[in-house]
Amino acid sequence: MSEFKTFDVDTEYESPIDIFLFAKYDVISSNVCRQLMELFNSTETHCDNLIIRRAINSLYHHNINTRNFVFNFKESASLYAKIKITLENSTLNEYEILRMNKTPEEVCVWIAYFIFKSRYDLARKIRTQALFPKYYNRILLRCDFLFDMLDIKDVAPEYQIQELVSNYEKLLKADPLIKFIDDDVSRRIKEVTIMELNHVRYLYVSHNCKPGKINDAFNSFIVSYYTFTHRNEKYDDILRTNISMLSGNKAAYLERHKNYLLTDRLKASISDIIYISHNNAKTENDHIEILTIIRENLDRVVSSTTYNNGCVSLRIFIEHCYKMNLNFAEKVLVRRIITAASGNIVNSRAGDYKFVMKIYSDEMEFEECPICFEKNMPGRVLVVECRTCRTIVCKKCFEHSYAMNIRKCSMCAVPIRSIRYLPMTMWCLNVPDFKYELPASHE
Repeated sequence: MSEFKTFDVDTEYESPIDIFLFAKYDVISSNVCRQLMELFNSTETHCDNLIIRRAINSLYHHNINTRNFVFNFKESASLYAKIKITLENSTLNEYEILRMNKTPEEVCVWIAYFIFKSRYDLARKIRTQALFPKYYNRILLRCDFLFDMLDIKDVAPEYQIQELVSNYEKLLKADPLIKFIDDDVSRRIKEVTIMELNHVRYLYVSHNCKPGKINDAFNSFIVSYYTFTHRNEKYDDILRTNISMLSGNKAAYLERHKNYLLTDRLKASISDIIYISHNNAKTENDHIEILTIIRENLDRVVSSTTYNNGCVSLRIFIEHCYKMNLNFAEKVLVRRIITAASGNIVNSRAGDYKFVMKIYSDEMEFEECPICFEKNMPGRVLVVECRTCRTIVCKKCFEHSYAMNIRKCSMCAVPIRSIRYLPMTMWCLNVPDFKYELPASHE
């Protein structure tokens, strides 16, 4: 592997990774661009190559078919790798993260990390701590565009959207590296922009964060903007499927997703299929078809909960079910999904944590708190469970004991060093029809 020691660019960073991610996006020299592309095109699997490969694929939507390598950041001498090691080993809670002293580079990585985790409010709070101005480097270029799109006001939204997109395209055009990635710069800029717009559209829909007027204006803009064909077939397929939905052709959108289930299940959105099917259901046979779709994809819904995005998808799926006024048979099936996913989340997400906070259920060994002796109510009480002796303590008693500096299990005396909040803990308390089987997310 080549050594990168000197660069003909005025920058404080020595690593090509740090120059790519942290330096001002429009000042990278031609020499550095060539060296970055050498790293990108190399067949080596050194950490530096993998980081550059994933970053370019992600920021420029270069290739959807990228392999998920396991990164050993200790192999890299870059500042980015050092920050990632600290971040992945961190056990800080939200308030400690906000209060900690962070360099501008650390702020950038933390922002990108929490956007990836769908923690947009926390990412926005961290963004206010950044010393870098808006759209300064490649990480902030993408993040600030997302935040600006989410901040659109309900006054002439069409003009605001058009202005933000035009400015974003100008910023991409000024990026020296994009000329090395693609000979057709204009086409690449359009392809990058439409994928970012599609991400924003997903946030508008899934998080219900925009009123109808802004959402309608945004959907109309995407339909009018995507008049070309993305050169990556899978990206184009995804975009055209969404365009058919935004254009009001829900029947075509639904039929396309059903075909995905037969050919490529990873591309089909189960929650969208059920939501649209239910809206179009007029007979008992239509409801039976919805149940069939859920049954046939039960394993996929459950297995996805080993990831953060899978937990978010499960939450959206349950919200759709809750709004649909399901009959008894449908509710029983949804509860089966939630119950199966619950155990999967606990086993995969608790990791090495000795203590986890979750919702009390009938399957737990103890019915009452050993401190206050009050009987717990399934699905309505948050408890802290010791994974060593399976003792559970209600949240109220645990917080009181912790404040009194009693930081060990009341039964087996295992010291309490950290607690894992399992996905969907707080949210599920507010879903009355399904709360008894819901897994535990502070996310």
